[in-house]
Amino acid sequence: MSGLQRFGKQLGIGVATALLAACSSNPTVTTSADLQTQADLAYLQGDWQTAEGYYQAIAEAVPDNSTAWLRTGNMRLRQSDYQGAIDAYQTAASTEANGAKSHYNLATSYMMLARQSLLKARENLPERDVGQMIIDAKLAHFDEIMSSSVAGVTVPESGVFR
Repeated sequence: MSGLQRFGKQLGIGVATALLAACSSNPTVTTSADLQTQADLAYLQGDWQTAEGYYQAIAEAVPDNSTAWLRTGNMRLRQSDYQGAIDAYQTAASTEANGAKSHYNLATSYMMLARQSLLKARENLPERDVGQMIIDAKLAHFDEIMSSSVAGVTVPESGVFR
């Protein structure tokens, strides 16, 4: 994560924390519903850093809010923070009523982490090593799985369910 991304994330978390504090001290300033609306709006606009800050604040205030954890995982996954996504999805799965979305997205995160590891392994192999061919074949299968339709249903572009 670059310094600018880290700053944006911290700014989003700071704004969300300030809004939550305002909620508790002055109900006319904003409500938790307003905070949720802002989080959802940033999420739908693809402003991952701002949305993550809001959802983190919501999750800290209401730790069993599975939607906040699910969306935090989604944003981390979209930013290639696979371990962070795994952590968020595990929390969401433990708080979600049936956990289907969280477990699906958790599996996707593990798959993306595995893909990242395969790429790293490939980088460290000497040219024309048989391992490169094996890894390339696995990556081709992986990419086919992740981008194809299943039973006529197209896999979401991001690979995750919202």
